[in-house]
Amino acid sequence: MGSGISEIVIPASVKIIKGSVFANCKNLKKVVFEGDRLDKLSGCFQRCTALQSIELPRYVGAVSGEMFFGCTNLTNVKLPENLKELPNDTFRDCAKLTTVTIPASVTKMGSEVFDGCGVVSLDLSHVIKCRMNHFFIFRSVNKQ
Repeated sequence: MGSGISEIVIPASVKIIKGSVFANCKNLKKVVFEGDRLDKLSGCFQRCTALQSIELPRYVGAVSGEMFFGCTNLTNVKLPENLKELPNDTFRDCAKLTTVTIPASVTKMGSEVFDGCGVVSLDLSHVIKCRMNHFFIFRSVNKQ
């Protein structure tokens, strides 16, 4: 499914991306958002194993869980400054992700957000609500 796609340009006219539309695009290396606003971005980059870096639009109304689940080569993510929540499994199994700057607007985090990541430090001082579920969000951080 989508294995030959290496670059995606998302026009400014697109305001909602939902479903697993780009999931399993094993060769996807580059995603360009032409606009600076998305109303909804719903779990669409799962298991894009070639994706190394992504800069999301400045404003994203809502994101869903598992957004980057299994993006094993992802090293850098620029999150929108207005983001309010990191849902469950957002960066799960992003083994090479070592640094994430979480915007001060994020006040809620789901469970296992960084499970299987290489994240070494985070500032969570602004997070008010953290859903632990059955496992702490950093259950296997730094698993190599």
